[in-house]
Amino acid sequence: MIKKTTSLIAIFFSVGVFGQFSPTLYTQDYFGLQLKVTRQMDAELRVMANHSNNYFTRKNATPIETELLLRITTIQKEYARLSLGVGAGFVLEDRDPINAFIFPAQIEISPFKNELSFLSFIAEPSLLSYLEGEIQIRMLLGIKIRL
Repeated sequence: MIKKTTSLIAIFFSVGVFGQFSPTLYTQDYFGLQLKVTRQMDAELRVMANHSNNYFTRKNATPIETELLLRITTIQKEYARLSLGVGAGFVLEDRDPINAFIFPAQIEISPFKNELSFLSFIAEPSLLSYLEGEIQIRMLLGIKIRL
C-alpha cells in the first residue's frame, strides 16, 4: 500500500513539474528551456550552439554561450503575451564567465485554440550590454512548445 501511494505521488509530482517546462527553438542557433515559476514570472535557460570547425581539437573553436533570463509578464491577452525581463550571458570556458547583461522584451503569440494550442510563436528584441562596454540590439524569432 505504501509503495503504491509513493508511486502515485511521484507520478503526479513528475507530471506537474514536467508540464511547467516549455522548450523553445530560436533563430541564431539558440535553444531555450523555460520554467514557469509563478503565474506571472518565468525563468529560461538558453544555450547557443555555436558553429565551430573543430571544437574538440580547439582549432577555430567557438565556446558555447549560455544565457539565464528571468521575465515577468506585463500584459496578458487571450492570444498574446508581453514579458519584460533581465538576464546574464555566460561563456563558461572564460575566466570571467559573465560577459553580458540582457534586457529582453518577449512577445508571445498563440494563434491556435484547438489541437495546436500548445504551439506559440516568439519575437524577442533584446538589449545586450557587454562588459567591455559594447551595446547591441538583438532580435530573436522562435517557436515554443508547451509540454
